[in-house]
Amino acid sequence: MQSELQNAISGDVAAHRHHLLPFLSVDDAVIAGAQVSGGQEQIDVRFSVSAAEEDVDAGTGLVLGGDDTVHSWEERWRFTRNTQVDTSASDERHQVTFARAGQWMVAHRGWVVTQIARLPAS
Repeated sequence: MQSELQNAISGDVAAHRHHLLPFLSVDDAVIAGAQVSGGQEQIDVRFSVSAAEEDVDAGTGLVLGGDDTVHSWEERWRFTRNTQVDTSASDERHQVTFARAGQWMVAHRGWVVTQIARLPAS
């Protein structure tokens, strides 16, 4: 996931483009599922969000795509935790760390976001 995100960001940087989400709001969050897979706990959370979406040229500020109309959509975020890893030290610091190769982690009992998917409109 990190490499996919980094590739998308690199493409935007090379094109001098910023993807903006003005008025971003998380309207609801619901646990949509939980499982254990390969010895790791996984929780899926469905977020209902709303925002405008704009692609803006970094140099000129011109809007290349999207608009300033706020609309709503849902995303599924998968959080994964390896129960065999002691995260007590990072949990105590409560900080954002670049803990593993290519992954940002907000220290909270070892949970790491491993997937983000925008869900189709229903």
